[in-house]
Amino acid sequence: MSGDGLGVDAAKCGAANPKKPNMKLLILATVSLLSAGYVQAGDYYTPRRSGYCAPAYLYTRQVGCRTEYRCGTDSCGRRVTYLVRVVTYADYYSDGSVRTYTRSGAL
Repeated sequence: MSGDGLGVDAAKCGAANPKKPNMKLLILATVSLLSAGYVQAGDYYTPRRSGYCAPAYLYTRQVGCRTEYRCGTDSCGRRVTYLVRVVTYADYYSDGSVRTYTRSGAL
């Protein structure tokens, strides 16, 4: 019998000794800490190919420029036509790709 006053032997009940750490728990905690990567919950990881880099931007060139009429309304609701300059640009990259885009502005 133990000295806890309940008449139950703690060794027979399988209770852990509070002074001695549970080895299974310690090993499980160590393995889980070592196996955890840098990806957190909710994140995803996509491995990249070795040596892959995004193409480098080289330069921008103006491809075209034109003037066109656009229609709108004034504050009274009447139709108004106005001139707009439309400029088309092209971005060139080191892998040979080209991205074109257009900007417009009132004259």
